Amino acid sequence: MPLVEMIAYAELRAKGTSTLSARRYLLMAHRKRVKAHVALLQESLAVLDKKISTYAVELRKNKTNES
Repeated sequence: MPLVEMIAYAELRAKGTSTLSARRYLLMAHRKRVKAHVALLQESLAVLDKKISTYAVELRKNKTNES
């Protein structure tokens, strides 16, 4: 959560239960950004896994050809 939103959240929290809806909205917006970031990280992880697997296959081939 950006610092500005953390401060806004804290200020809303200090005002009590009348701000529940606004706080919920801030949390939902943050959740949406986190989910998007997680999806991007998962895509990056999949690419890394594929590259690592490719290297493993090539290393096995090279080891076999050297024997």
